[in-house]
Amino acid sequence: MNQKFANQTGKSSLGLRKEKRPNSTYRGGQHTQVYAGFTVSFSNLNTFLLVSYIVGLILFLVTTIKFVLFIPKILQNTPKPFVSRTLILCGIYTIVAASSFTSLLVPRALLFCESISVVTFALCSYQYFCLCVDYAGGESNFIRIADDVKVFNMRAPPCCCCLCFISPMHITKDRFMKVRLLILQLPIGLGLVYLILNVVYLEDSVLYSNISYYFMPFLGISVLSGVWGLQMASRMFSPLFIEYKLTPKYIAVQMVLLICKLQPLIAQIELTINGSNDNGYPITRKVYGNAIVQLLILVEVIILSFWSHYLYGAPSNAVKNKEKDDIAST
Repeated sequence: MNQKFANQTGKSSLGLRKEKRPNSTYRGGQHTQVYAGFTVSFSNLNTFLLVSYIVGLILFLVTTIKFVLFIPKILQNTPKPFVSRTLILCGIYTIVAASSFTSLLVPRALLFCESISVVTFALCSYQYFCLCVDYAGGESNFIRIADDVKVFNMRAPPCCCCLCFISPMHITKDRFMKVRLLILQLPIGLGLVYLILNVVYLEDSVLYSNISYYFMPFLGISVLSGVWGLQMASRMFSPLFIEYKLTPKYIAVQMVLLICKLQPLIAQIELTINGSNDNGYPITRKVYGNAIVQLLILVEVIILSFWSHYLYGAPSNAVKNKEKDDIAST
């Protein structure tokens, strides 16, 4: 009987060991076959991946150091009402760079890192709207300033073709609140959807692969609604506050979404059409594709970081000039 129990225990142990092997096609499902884990990747390093890791680390450090060096300039030159939101909008690129570098090192963390990047974009989008309101001196002051101008225009991308028959209108508190809610739903909606997707992926990656497509409409509706609200907000504030360069600042924020979602989507479509070719597991075509995409994101993030640091020098100079004029007039 002891021998029988030992045989059963041995079989059970062998079965458990078989399930826990990194090359298992059952436990990891599709993503285990496609992406190598951190340990497996470093045990099968080749020249391309090694160079990618080194270049990615350099790009990440440059982005981070550039932001850290820019913080004293923001604190010194930017007026206090704008400091916190300016820091957040300039710091988004460091967060995206950290997420991309983590995805480069650990490809199986791609969904989690993408969630951080996209939700960070959504939060910064609302901060951009709030910063525009701060530039205007508050919601009530903006409505008073724009009283004679029809600044509320619903014919803004991505709904410009569908609402071409609606002419521009005067801004009111009710319309202002609708724009605010369109932008505010963006971090809430994206956060909830990505939270569900991450929980499902951690529980069962095969189930995630089967149901993830059903969440795309919710993501699309939330993103399109938020971008529509941001476009209307940018077009409302920009003509009245040209010195703050609000349109380039909006583009600098908007580009984060494009580089974090569009490029991985194109790579995924290409691999779906041409096949993933997993014969070289664990270093497959998807691992190479992921490394290329993350390096591109890191390069683009550095460019956006330098551009945003240039743009956010304008408000402080404009406000300082106004303050000097006020002092001189008194």
